[in-house]
Amino acid sequence: MIRTAYHSVGLIFFLGLLLLFSGCEQNSNANLSGIYVAYHQLSPDFKQDVLQYSVEANYSVSEVEFTATGDESGQTIKINGEPVPSGLSRMVPLEVGDNQFEIQVTASDKATQQTYQVTITRLDEAASGITVHVQQPANWENVFMWFDQHVDGSWETHTLGEPPGDMEAYRTGWYRKFFADTETVEFIFNDGVTWDHKIGAHPDDTNFIANSDVWIVLEEEIQPGRWTGTISTVDPEEN
Repeated sequence: MIRTAYHSVGLIFFLGLLLLFSGCEQNSNANLSGIYVAYHQLSPDFKQDVLQYSVEANYSVSEVEFTATGDESGQTIKINGEPVPSGLSRMVPLEVGDNQFEIQVTASDKATQQTYQVTITRLDEAASGITVHVQQPANWENVFMWFDQHVDGSWETHTLGEPPGDMEAYRTGWYRKFFADTETVEFIFNDGVTWDHKIGAHPDDTNFIANSDVWIVLEEEIQPGRWTGTISTVDPEEN
């Protein structure tokens, strides 16, 4: 009986070690599961086996939130040579022109490595065109833009809720859209779902026209979901 007890204890101990070491198994997976540049679009869309990406940022964007997430635990990630935890977001400064980010992933076997490259191009001030910013109504899920980029009657937006009228959410309660090589743009907003919800120029609920960077601030809800807004060349959150 004593011998049987010892055998049972030994078996349990052996199984425990087996489970412990199996949980620490190393492998050669050096893939990322995602690369995230806040409020900006990777080109092309992220895929684990695609190693080079580009992002374009307006001149007004002096820093972005950057995140690289490993495909599994046990990997080591370095961004431009600096070790960073998987999935940790951090702000990175941007200079005008190309900003290179090299993401080196080392698998848990400590031998297999793979390097992803992201180039974020911050546009020059003179080439930045016009950026239109708009305040989001509290009862809208997003903001959609109907626009004529050169005020020549050829409206680029043709379908409600579909590109190119989509806008970028860039801070809480605000959306924006950049128009390159543009001197004047005419536009109006809706929620991308129905024309009954829209933002027009105060007080006549008509189209806006801008020839420089502008901020559209909500003025009055004249009907449920239907707003007028005022146009400003100064960011209201910096006043």
